[in-house]
Amino acid sequence: MVFSRERASSSIRGCENNGYDIWVYSAQFYSIEYIKAFFHKYHVHVSGIVTGTEKRTKIMTDVKKKLDELVEEQYHFTLHIDNKMVLQSFSQTHRFEEHGLKGSASWAEEVKQIIGEIDRKGEIDQNG
Repeated sequence: MVFSRERASSSIRGCENNGYDIWVYSAQFYSIEYIKAFFHKYHVHVSGIVTGTEKRTKIMTDVKKKLDELVEEQYHFTLHIDNKMVLQSFSQTHRFEEHGLKGSASWAEEVKQIIGEIDRKGEIDQNG
């Protein structure tokens, strides 16, 4: 996700306030320390970071396997947010749902609305 400070930081903090763990995935070769400092600057706590630097190593196969197991055990679903969509991926079934974004100036509000709908749907599914 391209991190626009005004738009994304409020959405991410909103997710945190609703009980979501925040993981950062980057294909770029940033150091983990750089990403931690970057998000700390915007008062965003991240639960985990995976970068392109880690992806290059042979250890990444083991890391990916452990991360996949952790996700399946700990999270019913994950959300992957970028500039064009919110992708909801279900851990147990490996099914996913795409929630498209219009790319408007109110990107953060769109993301918050989609996450709110996902949360409400989850409450309905759990409560029958």
